[in-house]
Amino acid sequence: MPLTLDSEVPLTADIIIPSEYVPMYPTKTLRFTQSDIGLSSSFAQLVFIFTYLSSLKAKGKFENDNP
Repeated sequence: MPLTLDSEVPLTADIIIPSEYVPMYPTKTLRFTQSDIGLSSSFAQLVFIFTYLSSLKAKGKFENDNP
C-alpha cells in the first residue's frame, strides 16, 4: 500500500538549528514544505543528521573536555 497524503493538508516541517552547533551563525529555522520534502530520502537523511547531532550534544561530545 503506497503512502498517500491528503492534498487538503499541507505538510510542513520546521528544523531548528541552535547556534551552539554552528558558532558563526545565529539560530536558524529551516522550513520545508511538502514540495520541498517530496517524502524523499534526502529529507530523512537531514532528520537523521540533526537527531544524531542532538544525541551527541546530549552526551556532551561537543564539550571541550577530554575523555
